Amino acid sequence: MKKLMSISLSLISLNAFSFTREFRCDFADQNGNAVTVEAVRDFPGSVFRTLELRTDEEFFRYNAQTRRVRGFNTLEYWDGSTRLEIDLFPDRVPQWGRWYRSTFTSPDLNEGHRFRDIECQFINF
Repeated sequence: MKKLMSISLSLISLNAFSFTREFRCDFADQNGNAVTVEAVRDFPGSVFRTLELRTDEEFFRYNAQTRRVRGFNTLEYWDGSTRLEIDLFPDRVPQWGRWYRSTFTSPDLNEGHRFRDIECQFINF
């Protein structure tokens, strides 16, 4: 009985500290290079996230905060001049597997060009 209890507690504690990839956005920059942006939740219940920006040549990681704006239909990840805005309409809470229209800006990608109308998927795994 003690062994079963200790195994179940260890599994619960491992899941409590696991990270979750919430959104994944794939698009092309102005030069036609593939770009991937992922929002990663490091700790459950925290407003802090990690934004990971990958291109064919570079990798950047930003420590971002989240907030809901415009009547809770927009989810925003921001860190200084890096910003990912996801329009959740018609949902108020992201639905698994659904694609949402988004805007992304980063000074590390095409001198801060604002990429509009990119698609981000709520993957939450």
